[in-house]
Amino acid sequence: MFIALFWLLADPVRIAEKQPVRVADDTAETRQFLLAESKSQHEDRSREKFDAATVRKRERNGYVSPSRRRLVDFLNAAPGYVVDVPTDADILESLPDCRCTLSEIFTNRMVKIKVNSGSYKGRIGWVCDDKVRRLYMWP
Repeated sequence: MFIALFWLLADPVRIAEKQPVRVADDTAETRQFLLAESKSQHEDRSREKFDAATVRKRERNGYVSPSRRRLVDFLNAAPGYVVDVPTDADILESLPDCRCTLSEIFTNRMVKIKVNSGSYKGRIGWVCDDKVRRLYMWP
């Protein structure tokens, strides 16, 4: 019963359609780091009033959020694999407060996926939401 319900909740996606995608393995260290980063980013956003014009101006002058840089660097160094052919996957979990792009304007979040096809079939890992294409969209 639980397995059948689980598959109803999974969000089917496709990765690596246009370019290779690096997927960080779902290890205890990765999960702990992502949860801590999610909490930290949430606290940072609740302290500051978001002003899009100010953020764009800072980014044009070369500013990169230290927390986002730390997250991107961690994901690049974490154990994982690169998917370089179009591959089907399911989103198992989403961390909405864990923004994973260097630009503060973009609100992409980290998603946990399970690969369903290709040479990495059955593997579970973390990837930025902007690297996946949803197959079914709500109307």
